[in-house]
This record gives sequence, C-alpha cells and structure tokens, in this order.
Amino acid sequence: MKNFPDAAFSPEVIELMTRALESSVATLPDPVNTSQITLIAESICAPRMKANARSTRCSG
Repeated sequence: MKNFPDAAFSPEVIELMTRALESSVATLPDPVNTSQITLIAESICAPRMKANARSTRCSG
C-alpha cells in the first residue's frame, strides 16, 4: 500500500473504510489476490488523505 505517513483517521472513519473495503473485496471473483485488495484500499484511503491535507492547510 502507498505510504500515508501523516494518516490520522477517527475510529468512525476507520470503521467506514473497513466496511467499504470488506464490501468491495466480497464482490471480487475468487481467487482474490493481494494486489487487488491493495488497489481497493488505496482508492478508499487516497481521497480521504487529500481531504485531510486540504483541511489541515486551510486551518493551519
């Protein structure tokens, strides 16, 4: 997975991202491989990381 060194998520956001990942992986045909899961996880995390970076810049 891509490196997200400044990642900080609330427990609620982690729960939502976990559910999104699990739901997405459940739709994949067997066999599911690690690279598929990694791509899905990155697509879930990346938009949130960008939003966090924007809000941090605006408030700081």
